[in-house]
Amino acid sequence: MIALSSSLLLGNSAYIRADEVSDIIKQIEPISKTKPEEAIAQLRQFQTSNPTLGASRLAAIDFRIGKIYQESLKDTDKALAAINAALARPIDSRTYFGIITYKFQSLLGAKRHEEIIALVKSELPKYLAEPEIHQIYYLKLFYSYDAAARSTGKTDDYIATSRSVLQQYPHLAAIPAVVQPLIEHLLTKPGQEAEALSWAKLHWMVCDFDGKSVNAATSLLQKAWTSKDMNMAKGTEFLKALQDSAAPNPLKEVPLPSFDKAKLKATQNLLSERAVEARVINHLLLDENGKAMLAARRMLLDDPAKKGNEAAAGMARVFKAVDFNVLRANALVQYLQTGQGVNPLDEFFKEYPPSGGA
Repeated sequence: MIALSSSLLLGNSAYIRADEVSDIIKQIEPISKTKPEEAIAQLRQFQTSNPTLGASRLAAIDFRIGKIYQESLKDTDKALAAINAALARPIDSRTYFGIITYKFQSLLGAKRHEEIIALVKSELPKYLAEPEIHQIYYLKLFYSYDAAARSTGKTDDYIATSRSVLQQYPHLAAIPAVVQPLIEHLLTKPGQEAEALSWAKLHWMVCDFDGKSVNAATSLLQKAWTSKDMNMAKGTEFLKALQDSAAPNPLKEVPLPSFDKAKLKATQNLLSERAVEARVINHLLLDENGKAMLAARRMLLDDPAKKGNEAAAGMARVFKAVDFNVLRANALVQYLQTGQGVNPLDEFFKEYPPSGGA
């Protein structure tokens, strides 16, 4: 490996192999802040001198140039030009979504809100064509989109778009950055409080099973109930029902958003076994509670050492969604962690026997 200095040009392909691109980018890092123009010049010369590197490596250099323009030179126009050059190359979807995520962040930092909204419209079809796209990419897109919609007053646009996405991929309702703005925007529209409450119910059912997530989803439910009923009675009742299965539970009476179950089944058939969360949530919305629990439990059986905690949280999520409280969910986590108490899975599978595989 050649040690690069700030004065060394990178165009000598006789000494720099294609698989060293990531190392070269790292070595450029120190001068990218102190001498950003020189760093860009070196990266461009290396790129020009090595045109056969392959699309992903050339795109990585484009992307690094874009980051230097954005973060060191504060030149969003030139940053976007480099980012767009990377996106125009025939790169894999994971690389593409990683770069487009940075484009959203760059536009948001520059407060170019109309461009964010236009970018959402052009890019969403690509997101929706990938049923197993990592949730972080949706999180970043909708975070930027919500900020742009609020700034431009286009919250109706956000409502329509996020509603459509969630109806296609309801497992995304587990992401607060996607569903919380939808609920908040609906609550500002007189007459749409009931729909907001239905999305808040879905979010509470499918959110992650940890104290922070459940508490935040519970607060969102209380906010929706208060806006709909103009009092806090239902929210207070629900807090009692969380710890008492015999208490009246108002969440049971709230209808879920409408979904096309035929489309959900079609989506389910496209998901691999790795997409556990999406498969579990789809099963729940298809009233296949036994299959949902079976899918969540499979992680524990497949890899108990590495997937134990994740599987426990996934199975607890199913209990939460089915029971509308956290009693059996907490009992399961305690049993899995300590071996104490009764395994509530036995009772669950008697109530909801899975028919066929997950």
